[in-house]
Amino acid sequence: MREIILMSFAGPDRPRLSASLMEVLAKHAVSILDVGQAVIHDQLSLGVVIEAASAQDSAMLMKDVLFRAHEIGLQVRF
Repeated sequence: MREIILMSFAGPDRPRLSASLMEVLAKHAVSILDVGQAVIHDQLSLGVVIEAASAQDSAMLMKDVLFRAHEIGLQVRF
């Protein structure tokens, strides 16, 4: 069964943050349904809605996204 997940990222804005996150999504071959982004006073707020093929696929994706977000200094909520 396919799953739809909203991922919300927040933290200090820097170049290539979105590219780094999208790289993880591309490795998992998910469909990106919607993206919203705002930067206010150098603080990034990024929302990404994705569709994963199954609950197992989404669990692995969320783990990888969580690690990447930590590496680049962002908080993430699912």
